[in-house]
Amino acid sequence: MFLPDLYSLCLPPFIQFLSSKGISDGVFFAELKEVLTIELAEDGCSGVEIGVTPIIIWATHPHNILGKKGTREFMSVVQKRFKIPKNSMELYAKNFTNRGLCTIDQAKSLRYKLSWCPEIYKGKRSEGL
Repeated sequence: MFLPDLYSLCLPPFIQFLSSKGISDGVFFAELKEVLTIELAEDGCSGVEIGVTPIIIWATHPHNILGKKGTREFMSVVQKRFKIPKNSMELYAKNFTNRGLCTIDQAKSLRYKLSWCPEIYKGKRSEGL
């Protein structure tokens, strides 16, 4: 038997709508950020900015994200996952210039370099870093 939440019963319907909309917006933002950071880890994805229509991806290598196939691929993934109608969304990639100030991006970059550079992992000197 399903029992409704007592807190939601005490709230007026308009407040219930706002709280559920805020929760769904937060879940959308978290899932989109997760998908893009996993897919764009090697391109240095450092964040996502979501407006009403445009979605802006902040990355250290935005030229790797841009391109006709890359933009279309990510737009189709986002549209299918979040059921956004076609031609109602814009996707941009911008350069994240202050990468040295973000510790998370530095850690991601180091992890990526260590996983793909066997010379560094084995203890040999390399000019890659």
